[in-house]
Amino acid sequence: MSKFRLALILILLVVPFNLGNTQFNSPEMDYASELLASMTPSERVGQLFIVTLNGSTVTPSDQIIDLIISYHVSGVLLKRGNDNFADQPDTFSSLQTLIGTLQESRYEAALSSDNDEQPFISSSKPAYIPLFIASEEPGSANGIPEILDGMTDIPSQMAIGATWNPTLALEAGEILGRELEALGFNMVIGPSLDVLEQPQITGGDIGVQSFGGDPFWVGLMGEEFVRGLHNGSQDGLAVIVKHFPGLGSSDRPIDEEIATVRKTIEQLTHTDLAPFLAVTTSKPGESPTTVDGLLVGHIRYQGFHGNIRATTRPISLDPQALTALMELEQLHDWREGGGVTVSDSLGSNAIRRFKDPSEQEFKGHLVARDAFLAGNDLLMLSNFRDDSDPDEYTTIIKTLEFFANKYDEDELFAQQVDDAVLRILRLKT
Repeated sequence: MSKFRLALILILLVVPFNLGNTQFNSPEMDYASELLASMTPSERVGQLFIVTLNGSTVTPSDQIIDLIISYHVSGVLLKRGNDNFADQPDTFSSLQTLIGTLQESRYEAALSSDNDEQPFISSSKPAYIPLFIASEEPGSANGIPEILDGMTDIPSQMAIGATWNPTLALEAGEILGRELEALGFNMVIGPSLDVLEQPQITGGDIGVQSFGGDPFWVGLMGEEFVRGLHNGSQDGLAVIVKHFPGLGSSDRPIDEEIATVRKTIEQLTHTDLAPFLAVTTSKPGESPTTVDGLLVGHIRYQGFHGNIRATTRPISLDPQALTALMELEQLHDWREGGGVTVSDSLGSNAIRRFKDPSEQEFKGHLVARDAFLAGNDLLMLSNFRDDSDPDEYTTIIKTLEFFANKYDEDELFAQQVDDAVLRILRLKT
């Protein structure tokens, strides 16, 4: 079954579209590779970016539609903080209309393109590439869900973890997966697999979105919650767990400042990393407990490679550190099998303050470049406005054009783009 079955159903209400399962899974043909070969540089780099929008409705003239049609962005993250969810009684109908409009605009762009993007790369295989429509459920650190009205009231991760009952984690995941998929979502950023070793009043702002402080049990509860998300959505959700390699040891609000934790990579494998290793034991798609992607957090490590005097950059921006993690034996098969890495928000205050402690300057295109070169396949552009630009839309376009130009000029960069996009396309198809 296609990852994005519901999105395609929504589009089929408006336009005819025949999507067969065999053309994606046939051993004689890698359809994602065929798709990649048909794409222009601008289409390829567009697949690297997930963006946000404000409000619960869109019109053809809105900036988000232009980013989808003209700049080929990979997906959209819908957030309560951006007023993307209307109040009752219109919450569900408004949300389904919003998601359907976004996906429909992507499909119509494929149909109407001249030579830029051909809707059919052969007589029988449509090249429409659906959008990721992402949600951050099961909610924020304080336990407030993203969608306030109409969803089943699911206990926080901490409450589920306190039961020591993996079956309850499975059931909660199934309910959430079923409801998100029914609304049109095809990606969920969660659950959190952070190990909360020592809860602190001034801690990392993970709040109640942690299954607990024992790495084994966090991993076990995480496995069952992920199984539930996949089963409940009938494999219609790409599950991206957070915040790799673990923010449970952070001593400050994770969205505001980047913490420095004194741990070696070997120590991490037994503590913070352990739950993530539990859900990456096989290639994505082979087991319902295996995640589709990892959200890479903004955290630094002192002594990461054994030298206590050396401190990494934030893992999300550090190619040496993130590569070392991806090359761990426990992660190798998952990554080689198509596991996707997703950056945490690149416009967060934590990143802005790391780049410029005075907070006077933010060069979005360079931040995105650093995150991509570090090894993130998908880049989350939230609150991403460059201080010198009139709006976030302008900064995003500058970033996309910067990437497209670099693709044409830098062969190694282009190869990394192609590798990342191939993983993304395989997840989408």
